[in-house]
Amino acid sequence: MIKKLTVLLNGIFFGFQQFSYLFVLEANLTSASYTYLVTTASWIFGMIAGLTFFKKRCLWFHLGMIVCSTLSFYLLTIVVHKHLFEESYIWFYGLAIALSGSYAGYFFQANRERFAEDIQNLFLWENNGFIFGSLLSFLTIAFFGKSALCFFVAFLSLTLLILQIQIWNKEREEGSFQQILTKFTTIK
Repeated sequence: MIKKLTVLLNGIFFGFQQFSYLFVLEANLTSASYTYLVTTASWIFGMIAGLTFFKKRCLWFHLGMIVCSTLSFYLLTIVVHKHLFEESYIWFYGLAIALSGSYAGYFFQANRERFAEDIQNLFLWENNGFIFGSLLSFLTIAFFGKSALCFFVAFLSLTLLILQIQIWNKEREEGSFQQILTKFTTIK
């Protein structure tokens, strides 16, 4: 159950963060169509990079990817507020979004083994979470304003960090138990 909850929360995090990027850029940079193009293309590019290059599956790397994704959002938010309506930083915004998107790619790569026999559930829970996170980001900005986006990104990130540590600890305990069972059931 905790694995499905983590997948759902990752989907919420991805949807919330991607649409928060779009809202921050559209409100403080330009609402031209290329802002949407840069946001979407950078996210996809980062996701492909995460799927391709980040194959290391360990707890600290996973936690680092979550933190890096979150810090990229805050860095973009700070820079875009410091340079309102200056389009010359669009390359930086694309890079920050791609960095966040790389966590999404890494997430699928890291969870491929966990959901090997039931990969459809991985996509089902993440996709539903993404839709919910997208709607949640819209409702957050509509009812609470731009500053609430920063709070919710931090809250979701912290929740993911805690759940990820719990999953890794549970898997390590299960792995230790399997090793003990194998040791006692092996005939020499």
